[in-house]
Amino acid sequence: MQGASEVPKDKLAQIQRGYKVLEKYLSETTFLASNSMTLADLTVFAWMESITQVASVEDFPKITTWLNELRKLPYYGEANKDGADLHIKLFKDALERNRKA
Repeated sequence: MQGASEVPKDKLAQIQRGYKVLEKYLSETTFLASNSMTLADLTVFAWMESITQVASVEDFPKITTWLNELRKLPYYGEANKDGADLHIKLFKDALERNRKA
């Protein structure tokens, strides 16, 4: 955070570049490494659940489909969503504190 009150535009641009790479991977297979879910999907998904709350994936249909598929997992809430929501809340709270400082 380094005292930031907004997400820097250059960081958002880096995220968008990463999204483009991920979108390309998902244009060739259903999941990241193949047409079956692997540990790679679960690992990247954990990160994506937080970051998509800061940088939208609305312009990336393959990512959106992939995220929605993983969100159907029966253990999604407990294993991922709750932690992602907490993580992003802490992040947004820190931005707000920095705005007031």
